[in-house]
Amino acid sequence: MGFVDESEASLVALYGSSCWLMTGLEIEAGLYKSVERRTPSSGWLALATFERACDVYDDGSVYVIDAPGHMPGHVMLVVRVKIQDTEGPDDFIILSGDCFHHSALLGDSKLTGRPPFSKRTMHEDQYQAFDTIQRTAELTKQPNIWVIRAHDAKVAQAIGTDEKGESLGLPSLQDWQKNGWKDDQGS
Repeated sequence: MGFVDESEASLVALYGSSCWLMTGLEIEAGLYKSVERRTPSSGWLALATFERACDVYDDGSVYVIDAPGHMPGHVMLVVRVKIQDTEGPDDFIILSGDCFHHSALLGDSKLTGRPPFSKRTMHEDQYQAFDTIQRTAELTKQPNIWVIRAHDAKVAQAIGTDEKGESLGLPSLQDWQKNGWKDDQGS
């Protein structure tokens, strides 16, 4: 297709066999095979099972975790939703994005489609993806951490839906443990 000035593009989105930029120009699929990885100004820190995390506000409330494997630049978001009044760990929710696509993978990451058992894998780097899935699976074992994957209809069911099956909106997530939402979802 045509020449695209990379300095003007602020978002690359894959759609079907094409790649679109916020400028609206269509470019050849596969042109952007990597994402520039920058070191946060405050540097990387280890967080739980991951070596590369960034404390967004420098207060422990929100972290971005480098979660490689699925696609270049894939990240997860960790949000502290409740500070415990008594001694004990705070409660966190991890928005894992496309780190895993079915909760069964948290039990055995080798269940994901991969060569030679499958002609394709949905991950850009299957070995890094397996490692990220295994690290995420370890976090699901923590009683104070709820890992939520993208595309999971069970989350809406756990939180609550109306008679049409539509989500009731964005609830307060502070009481997810008391409400049993992690148990209802299965991760």
